Amino acid sequence: MKDTEHGSWPGAENERGPHRWGGYERTLRLRAVTLLVVAVSMTALLTLGNYLG
Repeated sequence: MKDTEHGSWPGAENERGPHRWGGYERTLRLRAVTLLVVAVSMTALLTLGNYLG
């Protein structure tokens, strides 16, 4: 069965990588990574501010 080549199976995008899918999966992943980085940065800044101040 060749369904996995098109990523139609559940979890197929994880096996093949996001580049096999269109820009939608990449956009979601990029947005998630961006939010994670922003959250970590804000937490670090708040912690540093409380530590110094």
